[in-house]
Amino acid sequence: MRSRILTKTYRVLIIYCGVVVSLTTPYGSPAIAVENRNTAIKQIDRLAEQIISALEIPGVHLSIGMHGKLVYSRSFGVKNLASNTPVGADTLFRTASVAKSVTGVLLARMAQEGTIDLDQPLADFHPDLATLNRKMTLRLLSAHLGGVRHYQAKDEKIDAIVYETPQQILDIFISDLLVAEPGTRHKYSTFGFSLISAALELKTGRKFDELLFEYVSKPLGLKNTMPDYPKLNYHRKTNFYERDGEKGITRAGDVISSYKYAGGGLLSTPDDLVKIGQGILTDQFISPDMRTMMFTPQRTSQGTMVREGLAWRVGSDYWGNQIIHHAGSMSGARSVIIIYPALDIVVSLMSNLTINPYFIENTVQLITAPLIKAELQLNNLNDKKETLKKYSFNGTFIGEEITGIAVLMLEADHVAGFIETTSAMNEISTSNGFVEMQRYPILASDIIDGELTAFILTPFGIMDVPVIFEGNDITMNRRLGQISLQLTLLPDQ
Repeated sequence: MRSRILTKTYRVLIIYCGVVVSLTTPYGSPAIAVENRNTAIKQIDRLAEQIISALEIPGVHLSIGMHGKLVYSRSFGVKNLASNTPVGADTLFRTASVAKSVTGVLLARMAQEGTIDLDQPLADFHPDLATLNRKMTLRLLSAHLGGVRHYQAKDEKIDAIVYETPQQILDIFISDLLVAEPGTRHKYSTFGFSLISAALELKTGRKFDELLFEYVSKPLGLKNTMPDYPKLNYHRKTNFYERDGEKGITRAGDVISSYKYAGGGLLSTPDDLVKIGQGILTDQFISPDMRTMMFTPQRTSQGTMVREGLAWRVGSDYWGNQIIHHAGSMSGARSVIIIYPALDIVVSLMSNLTINPYFIENTVQLITAPLIKAELQLNNLNDKKETLKKYSFNGTFIGEEITGIAVLMLEADHVAGFIETTSAMNEISTSNGFVEMQRYPILASDIIDGELTAFILTPFGIMDVPVIFEGNDITMNRRLGQISLQLTLLPDQ
């Protein structure tokens, strides 16, 4: 049996539909002409439909906000396969770990109003926390620097238990040894966020959902963001699905998230997540100083920078724009939110299929690229017709040897076409819970760090694959986590 693919690695994309964009164009005016924006939205719509259809995800919603307004909100597919009920803008999806970033907003709001001190030792919050290491703080926990462990084999049944009180949740992990002294090591931990919510409840005497409503949902006018309460049947909640290699798409198992509302147990919609992102960019909701703190990567006590600020990951795209983002994956769900602070753009996508799209941030970046390019007034290059040629290839796909055919237009600065899949490639994909595809189309290309890079639609979402010319040899080689594609191309005679 092949091992399942779990590692998640992402790379940001910047091009669209085979057109290379200039990376040296100066930053333009933040205002986009209406006709340019409308053209970009139409391109986004076509590209989103193409990708989501190819990945065969039952239900998806994609939302984009810009300059405080919702400029795109579209549902794809169904929330119930049996009844064929379509997804709507108010369909509730699981946020999975995007809940961590929502909790980061709650922390910022409570700290801003003086309700909590992010740097106060949690041991001082409540007598039930008195035995905690005194270096442990909300700030450190929000960046996975608190030293709290993540899931272990002994936790396999916690998704089937209803936890009613902070003390019951703390009993899962609080007596275990820390994986590191607080502040010294980055160790991803959902239980760290369970500790955050427990500490907030114990300090304030109020439930996490009450705090979330008062400090986040109410001021932003959110109507669809809430804990996924056990055994409460929300009529707007999507069904949750997974893909089995033999059975196809089936209902995902039931999950009780009462131990991790703050770290992975919320329900929401992309429209609501976009409102949260837009709220963060609004001075009336988050002060400039607080926003700067949220978007500044924390450091270990040794000075090593980590990728999180206050529960938000901090990065940049190929234009050099700062992006603030987080993705999530759990049974029956895949979700992401990406904020472009300087461009005042927020995008969110949520799906009801386990771990699909796998490369969700790459995929969403590519879908959003037309609007980003329009905002930056980037010039389009290589606007020319393509002559396709057949190539034979040999290589490996996730460690398995493969041979086959690719139909491509290859030049030093541009590549287009598709790769015909093989039975081995499809077996690997389906055995790991992904769709079978007859071909992998190249949706775009660009020169990245001096290398021609093809952006290929695969069962995992978008892969960015460098194309290397060395004499008569042409290779395509890319590894993203445990997913790798390595091809040597030979023109057919």
